[in-house]
Amino acid sequence: MLFNDSFNINIDVLNNGLDPKTIKSPIGIITQESLEEVIVGGRLSYRFRDGDMGYGGNSYRIPLDSSHTLLMWFVTDGGYYTNEEHEIISNFKFID
Repeated sequence: MLFNDSFNINIDVLNNGLDPKTIKSPIGIITQESLEEVIVGGRLSYRFRDGDMGYGGNSYRIPLDSSHTLLMWFVTDGGYYTNEEHEIISNFKFID
């Protein structure tokens, strides 16, 4: 977990490939309508709002390979999208 005064970032590697039909949240059900296609690190990824009762933020599912997905969940107290989140996502790169 990474954090600052504005948000926490929970990062995990999931042992499944990225399939928008099977994306699940540990705290809620994801509908196909709630998924937004985004490019993260040059890869087609998915973003959705994840959380409940004022606790939560945007969750990103980013493909690593055919059987692993990177999860990045930005958890905030007062809103879903921060400038810091935008900076991190827009500048995210995979390195060898």
